[in-house]
Amino acid sequence: MIAIVEIYGKQYKVTKGDTITVNSKIDLDIGKTIKFDTVKAIFDKDKNIFSPKELNKYKVSAKIVDHSRDKKITVIKKTVKKLKVF
Repeated sequence: MIAIVEIYGKQYKVTKGDTITVNSKIDLDIGKTIKFDTVKAIFDKDKNIFSPKELNKYKVSAKIVDHSRDKKITVIKKTVKKLKVF
C-alpha cells in the first residue's frame, strides 16, 4: 500500500517501513511519534482512493529518527556591466 501524505506543505510518497527526509523543522524529540492527518491518496493493489470521505479512515504516523539540515549552497550573484556610449 502506498500513501501520498502532505507534510508541512510538501507531498511525499510513503509506504510502510520507509525512511524519508523532511526539510522542515519538527519540534519533537528523537524517538517520538508524529501523526499526519492529511492523506491525499491511497494506492493499493487493485484500487486507488482519492475521495476525502474515504481518506478520513486512513492515518499515517512516523517515528523521528534524526534531526539534520540540508547541505549549504553558495549563491553567486553576477552584475552585468553596461557599456556607456557618449
